[in-house]
Amino acid sequence: MFLKEFEGESLFSKYEIPVPRSVLLSKNDKDGDKLEEKLKFFLDNMSGVREFVVKPQLLRGKRGKSGAISFVTREEALEVVDVSLGAEFGSEKVSEVLVAERLDVGEELYLSIAIDRFYGCPVLVFSREGGVDIEELAEKSPDKIVKILFSEINQWNEKELDEKLSVLVDDAEVRIGIKEIVVKLFELFIKEDLILAEINPLILCKDGNLLAADAKVIVDDNATSRHAEYVGGLKRELSTLEFVAREAGLSYVELDGDLAIIGNGAGLVMATLDAVNDYGGRPANFCDIGGGASSDMMKKALDIVLKKKNVGALFINIFGGITHCDEIAMGIVNYLQENVTMVPMVVRIIGTKDKEAREILDKNGIEAYDSFNEAAKKAASLV
Repeated sequence: MFLKEFEGESLFSKYEIPVPRSVLLSKNDKDGDKLEEKLKFFLDNMSGVREFVVKPQLLRGKRGKSGAISFVTREEALEVVDVSLGAEFGSEKVSEVLVAERLDVGEELYLSIAIDRFYGCPVLVFSREGGVDIEELAEKSPDKIVKILFSEINQWNEKELDEKLSVLVDDAEVRIGIKEIVVKLFELFIKEDLILAEINPLILCKDGNLLAADAKVIVDDNATSRHAEYVGGLKRELSTLEFVAREAGLSYVELDGDLAIIGNGAGLVMATLDAVNDYGGRPANFCDIGGGASSDMMKKALDIVLKKKNVGALFINIFGGITHCDEIAMGIVNYLQENVTMVPMVVRIIGTKDKEAREILDKNGIEAYDSFNEAAKKAASLV
């Protein structure tokens, strides 16, 4: 689950990672005629600061490249905030704006901790070049990046950090400041069950202070049961059907097409999406009912994928291992007996108890395919 910048900065503050002074303004403030009052109160308490940054709060990245971020004077701030609230960038509508002090930047650094899928543990990434795409920097100038693996969750090698930082950072006081933030960021990462905690840029101000000028935070979806405060954010991030599917125990992702897809196993579903696409179809979703799925789980999956408005056909692709094909067949039949649908359906079913499954489907007038390619081609031709 992605957090918005102001939510990430709130976590940073909780763990005493310094952030710029700011105020959050929302669409509700605008609608309730409180926008000007809240902004004025903030500006009046920012004596000596002449310029500010207006940052629409978006879940998508690359705000700077899309023109979403504005640098403004005191006099310009209200007008820019007013225009930004309700504006759209990409397909995302702005409902909150963060107005922060513009920092006296000496240098932009990069700092993050993320889960390294290859090594199966957190990895620290630091660079003297912040405010850039770290992937591009890693490809073009790998010597400008420090990486340290946290192979032990409760401890890590401070000596290694000191040695690697000394290669990139000459100033001893700056190294101490960076190390203090690393320690706090690691504590945050572990205690909040994060997948990513990124500060880009980490600003080294001309007065020597370090401030996290942006916060990109991703919470492990599987850990939200331990963090009730994130449930609302998860619902915000997911579509209505994705949230309902998650609550039902299904892996479901909405796509742009009109051919609904149901399969058992992520690999099989991905192969199904590719096959349908090769035959000219446009998948409407990814839906994995998982191994050992029951007839009831099949009914739930059908109910969810067929609720998407533009679905013109349905392709069910089942390879039975621990999944019993007759259970899936009963789920399909039970759903159709309880619900009226005009959406044409293609079923490919093979594996454990597939003979029994075909008998169930055949008795109810549903043809079952053996061939994956034949079924995918047929399904793609229906929309």
